Amino acid sequence: MNYLKQNIIIQSLAIAVFIFIVGSTLIQCFHLAPGQGLNQWQENRIRIEHYLFSSTQNEPRCVITGSSLSTRIKMDVFDSNDYNLALAGGSAFTGLSTVAQSEKKPLCVLIESNLTLKRAPDTTLIQRYFHPIFHTFYSWFPLFREGYQPAVMLASHLKRKQPSPVLDQVASNFDEHLNAQLEAESKALTTEELSLIEERLTSLIKKIQSRGIKAMSFDVPRHPKLLNSSQHLQLKRALTKIYLDLNVEELKIKVRELPDQTEDGQHLTHSSARRFSQAFAESLPF
Repeated sequence: MNYLKQNIIIQSLAIAVFIFIVGSTLIQCFHLAPGQGLNQWQENRIRIEHYLFSSTQNEPRCVITGSSLSTRIKMDVFDSNDYNLALAGGSAFTGLSTVAQSEKKPLCVLIESNLTLKRAPDTTLIQRYFHPIFHTFYSWFPLFREGYQPAVMLASHLKRKQPSPVLDQVASNFDEHLNAQLEAESKALTTEELSLIEERLTSLIKKIQSRGIKAMSFDVPRHPKLLNSSQHLQLKRALTKIYLDLNVEELKIKVRELPDQTEDGQHLTHSSARRFSQAFAESLPF
């Protein structure tokens, strides 16, 4: 009986390994695109995995790093070799850390520069992908990656078959969102917060520049009232000095047509995001 159980276990493992190897081989041979994440956490991982390990991703030209404000950018108006490494719930620091440690060498890295820089880089996520053992597995076996999990692939397939219209939506409690953000940004940044931002930016930008990669800053439009908050003005003054010392140029993005509209004071509506994306792509110096 024990021999029979052991035999069944060995056969099951052999079948699993076979399916795993065949699945990974098919993904690599046919260059299958990963699915879209079912949640913010998965979507962030898929963005990093696709940047680092995708066999279809050519050497990137420009890489956008930032927060959920930049995830709204429509990449279909950019060059096919530009990549959006902005991560929801985070800041440009995680994307910058990824670029700094990756073997890929883009011409330019674009840094979303606003109060999201108060957020620390996701070191746990970064270490996962640059650990020698994990890095090898993710490189050679795509089925380990988040974008090729069965549930993700199935959900993405169903979404493509029944696409939902993209509509502009403004939060029903817009004023509540805006006032809460204004209240949060009315308090001055501490010396410690500003020093930590400067330390992280300086370290990562120097690493990127040492590899011959150009660093540029940009920002995403927000509600005009937020642009006059104490923290925004304080950080803007600090970043001006930091970027001047590091020789980081600001990318001037001028959006034509109608004024930008946000869903909650911070995140652009889809139509405003498309206008901003078009202006962004046209402003790139490449």
